[in-house]
Amino acid sequence: MSNENKHTPGPWKANEFGGIVYINASFKNYSHCIATVHDLCDGKNNDELKAHKPANINIIAAAPDMYEALKVAREMISALTPDFVSHGLTLIEQAIAKAEGK
Repeated sequence: MSNENKHTPGPWKANEFGGIVYINASFKNYSHCIATVHDLCDGKNNDELKAHKPANINIIAAAPDMYEALKVAREMISALTPDFVSHGLTLIEQAIAKAEGK
């Protein structure tokens, strides 16, 4: 299995239409919806869940950028003294593995 991630390349952008936010990516000259962010997840009128929506939109849209930044950080940190960076590098490796579906 390849170590390359198979996600839709970034950048991802958020667009709201009809109360639903669509996370879109431009791929091969077309805009594709790759995710949606809704106000409610529990079927109730929950203001606390609604308050999380802007942050959820931002973190989803930033995912490809964060993934690339983690890969660069991994390379930079791994060049340092192993004892100094082992914990941080472990966290980065776990985050990249999760992003790659491992």
